[in-house]
Amino acid sequence: MTDKEKVDILIKNMRYDINYYRKLLQTFHNSLVVDRIVVNGNATIVFWGDNTKTIVKKSDDDEYDLHHAFCAALAKKVYSHNSSVKKMIARLTVDQTYRGKKNKKRKERNTVGMKGDTNGKEKE
Repeated sequence: MTDKEKVDILIKNMRYDINYYRKLLQTFHNSLVVDRIVVNGNATIVFWGDNTKTIVKKSDDDEYDLHHAFCAALAKKVYSHNSSVKKMIARLTVDQTYRGKKNKKRKERNTVGMKGDTNGKEKE
C-alpha cells in the first residue's frame, strides 16, 4: 500500500467521523427544541422536538412559576431524572462564604511583619 492510498483512507475515515459527530450533535440539538408547553393545574408538561415529553409538578406549598417549571423540565430532560440533577448539583457546588473567610484570614497573616508593622508594640 502506497503512502497516497494510506492518506486517502485516512481522509475518508476523517470525513466519516466528522459526519458522524455532526449528525450526533444535530440529534442532540433537535431533542432540546421545544414543541409546546402545557400547564395543567400543578403540572407543567413540555413537549420536545424529538416527540418526547417531560412532566414536572410543583409542591402544594410552592407558588407556581412557569420559568422555574421550564428550567426543571429542561434539567430533567438533559440529566434523565431528578436524582441525577440533585447529585450533580451536590457534587459541583462550592460554598463561597467559607472560602471568603479563609481568604480574609490569609490576608491578615500576610500583613504581619510588613514594613511599618509594629506587631502590637509601641516604638520606644
